[in-house]
Amino acid sequence: MSEQCGGTEFVGCPRCQNGLQCEGSAYRQTCEVPNPCTRGLAPLYGQCGGFGFAGCQECEPGLACKGSAAMRTCQIIDPCDYGLTSMNQQCGGTFFTGCGQCQADLVCHGDARLRKCVPRALVNPVPSLPAGEACEHEAVSCPHDALHPGGFHGKGFGSHQKRIAISECWHECETTPGCHFAGLHFYTAPVTMPGFTHCASCYHYGAKCGAWQTTIKPDYTLLKACEAPVDPCSHGLAQSGQQCGGAGFTGCSQCQSDLFCQGDAQMQTCLPLAVVDPCENTSPKLSGSQCGGNGFTGCDRCADGLECQGDAWWKSCELAAVVVVDPCARGFTPANGQCGGVGFDGCPLCHSGLECVVVNAHMLCVAPDPCVSSGPTQSGQQCGGFGFTGCSQCQADLFCQGDAQMQTCLPVAVVDPCENTSPKPSGSQCGGNGFTGCDRCADGLECQGDSWWKSCELAAVVVVDPCARGFTPANGQCGGAGFDGCQQCHSGLECLVVNAHMLCVAPDPCVRSGPTQSGQQCGGFGFAGCQECQPGLVCEGSAAMQTCQFVDPCRNLPAIEMNGQCGGTGFSPLCVSCADGLTCQGAANWMTCLPEQSLQYWFRGVTCPDSSLPRTGFHGKGFPTNARAQAETECKDKCDGDNECEYAGVHFYENPMDPDFTHCASCYMYSDRCEKKWRNFVRTDYSLYVKAGDAHDRLLEDSDRIYLSNARTFHFAQVSLLAFFGFAIL
Repeated sequence: MSEQCGGTEFVGCPRCQNGLQCEGSAYRQTCEVPNPCTRGLAPLYGQCGGFGFAGCQECEPGLACKGSAAMRTCQIIDPCDYGLTSMNQQCGGTFFTGCGQCQADLVCHGDARLRKCVPRALVNPVPSLPAGEACEHEAVSCPHDALHPGGFHGKGFGSHQKRIAISECWHECETTPGCHFAGLHFYTAPVTMPGFTHCASCYHYGAKCGAWQTTIKPDYTLLKACEAPVDPCSHGLAQSGQQCGGAGFTGCSQCQSDLFCQGDAQMQTCLPLAVVDPCENTSPKLSGSQCGGNGFTGCDRCADGLECQGDAWWKSCELAAVVVVDPCARGFTPANGQCGGVGFDGCPLCHSGLECVVVNAHMLCVAPDPCVSSGPTQSGQQCGGFGFTGCSQCQADLFCQGDAQMQTCLPVAVVDPCENTSPKPSGSQCGGNGFTGCDRCADGLECQGDSWWKSCELAAVVVVDPCARGFTPANGQCGGAGFDGCQQCHSGLECLVVNAHMLCVAPDPCVRSGPTQSGQQCGGFGFAGCQECQPGLVCEGSAAMQTCQFVDPCRNLPAIEMNGQCGGTGFSPLCVSCADGLTCQGAANWMTCLPEQSLQYWFRGVTCPDSSLPRTGFHGKGFPTNARAQAETECKDKCDGDNECEYAGVHFYENPMDPDFTHCASCYMYSDRCEKKWRNFVRTDYSLYVKAGDAHDRLLEDSDRIYLSNARTFHFAQVSLLAFFGFAIL
């Protein structure tokens, strides 16, 4: 809990620990983590999240924080991102700001004041053939009798507008003389058409279409007339209070004038006015605010961490009681049950006699290996049989012998009287008082009788399939000593030995696919793939999403404080990191960590508009995601080694290049004619190196001084009197 640092009658220490600040009211103040949004919300295209981001994660009104796990920015909210508008919902009109695009087979219809999504047939009814509406048959088409001309070709549609294309194709067939079939080819591959992502073609066929049932054509839909369905609204539209939708409803879904079909997925009725949500466009209630009670009609939704409490006369938002749920409250995990793993939040404790063991990237409660604790079974002791769970391994020179009911460890194998003997025919003795011969009968016979005499007689044939009721599910037993159940696992599972037991478990994902590559998922909620990364990579991220990333050799190293050496002749550490607010500065023979100065060599987001040299430092060279500073350092070295180069621009492309790198970069060199043109020439993903340095329009005069303004952590490779080489991870 946060410690108090101020307020009425407080006499303690008002100073907070590093990273905290004293906040609160005049009555009570506590040490809290500072809110990064106090200085303002993130603007349009400003960063609002991503790996290592500690700034404000809240965007300005009208913006949403979007992007990947590595980088998230504030972008304009598209009201259709949360789904297209459904039946009878508003899609336009005065002051409407929601999604104006309707779901498939619906159109936005109404006046300037109110527009709603309604079926296309209500706006522009399509006439049908006397036989009725069109029946759809996927992946087939007519092999013969094509009508020319007919339909349309290469018409643009959105990826979700296939139903609209089907309706237009059938409508053109109905209005074309002699057309009995229509084939719609809705191309799967996207196309480049302004405003569209797919295109389609409609072909018409006559009565001699041919064997369309066996003419397979992927991406085609064959349309033909079928029996006309009964219009549920033919006897009148639904009246006020009558059902108009819901689960399993097949009646008329159209309400009378001035009525709207409202409700949930289970039940919808026709009502005169849409029910207004009192919490719509209203922020959740703060602590102490009224949220219920006699006559209360406002919003009853409380802020996070609060709940609506009180009696029938007054309810207010109060702190919710923290309830810690014990995952083992209902009992420990049984045999073969999950007890751990990625995303698991159940009980990690097993029943008595079981232990939690890793089995192919899963953690299951299984019985311990009985041979580990007790050792191999001794002579005369049980080693198998029905229901036996002990050690089935005998000591040296002993053999586990017996039948399906009872097996023991014996020093000498028992002689089988049926060895080298043919099975007994019908009527032959196979048992009884004093009988010591072979008791094995021929196929189709069984040994029957009493304790005095048994003979081989015809047996009733009963074949029981242990898998008749289904294959063995995950973590179920599929083999082992005395097991007579189904030995075949469900699809995707394998029967493996686990501590002297055989269970159906998921195969090890790393065996088939190998270790996970750079940038691919290696963990997170519900992830069941390979959690092992390739050499040189490490699995990092949040509990929801983890990916394989390159290992930073310099992380977790202590930073060098003010005036501490960070470079120079004879300085050997591989990684050097100055503390926050300091940079590594000095001459080639001695460099120390000093406060940042106004002189800069690199400028982000700008470059030279012209005066480029006929040669480049490099073009399309691959770099890791976090090595932009390395690309800038190499580009700087190219410019420093060229007498005509005064400016160098690095273009660090965002798109991936190949599996070995996630980014690539190009280095362009410019002459002194660039001068001050670069200041107003903005280019995203560019950074410009000013060879002479820049400090409020003054050039660098102290040419013997080395100043690194944009980097804080360096990998040293070589330091000489004239040059310094390295790269930074920002």
